[in-house]
Amino acid sequence: MLRLILINKPYYLDSMFHAESLNANRLYLEKTREADNTFQKDKSEYELLLNQVKHLLSVRMNGSMKKLISSAQIRIINKGKADAFVSGRTIYFDIALLDLLLRFSKEFSVAEVKSDIYHIPEFKLMYAVALNSNKTLETLLKYETLTYSEEQQSYLWKNEVIGQEVIFNQLLGFILAHEISHMALHHEQTIQQEFPSEESRTIQNPVWNRRRREMELDADRMAAHMCLNSLIEPAQLLPWLDLTEVRRRYYGKSDEYPTSSQRIFAINQVEEMIYKDKWTGNLNALKPLPAHMNIFEGDYYAYLEEFRRVRTLRQQIVMYIDKKIAPLIYENYSPDQVATSFIKLAEGQKDIFRGAENQKTIEELQEMISSSVEASAYDPRQIKSLLQSAGIGKNGLDLLGDLLNNDQTDRELFQQYLMYLKNPVIQYYDAITYDYLLANSIARWLPEIFSTLQQQLPENEVRAKNLKPFQLDRLIRNLFPTFEQRLYVLKAWDGKY
Repeated sequence: MLRLILINKPYYLDSMFHAESLNANRLYLEKTREADNTFQKDKSEYELLLNQVKHLLSVRMNGSMKKLISSAQIRIINKGKADAFVSGRTIYFDIALLDLLLRFSKEFSVAEVKSDIYHIPEFKLMYAVALNSNKTLETLLKYETLTYSEEQQSYLWKNEVIGQEVIFNQLLGFILAHEISHMALHHEQTIQQEFPSEESRTIQNPVWNRRRREMELDADRMAAHMCLNSLIEPAQLLPWLDLTEVRRRYYGKSDEYPTSSQRIFAINQVEEMIYKDKWTGNLNALKPLPAHMNIFEGDYYAYLEEFRRVRTLRQQIVMYIDKKIAPLIYENYSPDQVATSFIKLAEGQKDIFRGAENQKTIEELQEMISSSVEASAYDPRQIKSLLQSAGIGKNGLDLLGDLLNNDQTDRELFQQYLMYLKNPVIQYYDAITYDYLLANSIARWLPEIFSTLQQQLPENEVRAKNLKPFQLDRLIRNLFPTFEQRLYVLKAWDGKY
């Protein structure tokens, strides 16, 4: 029987996600990493992964391309700059890039497990802050949730590790394919022929900028072909491209290098030959920031704090709902009853953050409560009457009514709700999504209740309906095939996509 520990002592969900090859507390960007024994061990592991991916890229290629890939040398350097480049027949990866890729893969995997669409945007903002200050990328803040058993912690950690490996290999595959494409397309020779003097290779030269963008996009298209031919999915690259867009803009490479949207468009051109679905991205459309705010204008720290306020609120709502439904679970209420209660509580929160239609009535209520010395001085009937005339959704009214009916009414919480009713915060309302609530609730550990919850949701809640429950004998994502299994599939393929 699955054991859920429901106690007041908080457990931090993120604390189960370990960074094995990185410093557990921080990651240094654009700084030379000391070449100690740990570095050498990491270097050998990275070399093994890169050579395995290189071999996968070569399996289904024709003779000349296979020979080019096989003969390409890979070297890991430690110059303190997150970069990869080609010189002659050698592809150089700075270990700073590999460290950043590994950390990004970890955070992306955590975001998948939590179904948290704000996790990666917050990481991007932290990255921008790091580039803009001391280039030290701290770990994301930890958020409270109800305590898990050791088995549950181990289960989540295992799923995160599998996800990290999958994403890391996909990213390595595309970046390596991109650099090999530069070699195959003879871009180094093209530069020597078209721009023989180093003085002409500058962002002040519009011809140079245009040719460099063309070469980068050509390499992206060829790399997409190579990846799709090798069971490596370029779509995993989308959030990484947005992260590199932060770096590109920060270092002022706006003219010489293509933008993320241009690169996504180029890769889509290749994907459309095989798949009909497009994948898109827009760095300026980062929720929960208001639409008029631009991440690249103003204070990075202000944006980061905005994200953290919203994510903290979401976590508090998950804990609030879990504490309310936990007694129903242990008192053996039916799955239908638990699911109905869950949705009612979530909709009540949404009603609060949507705001009241009649804000003057809310002001009257605030004055009445602030002038009361004790909670016992409240007139519940008068307050309920005013709430009903304020234009609040039914579930929100029920939520506020429960607070009033409680002998130990939390006046501070009630007043906070009134504040949101008077001055609604659209970012908070948008943040209350069922995919996040279901993904992080204790209900996810109870398949029957979880399935009933999904059935009761509206049809348009596709992300929430596609979530899988947590089951200790079944991983969230299917086991990624081993290197040998993928080789077998590639060699047995009939040559068609």
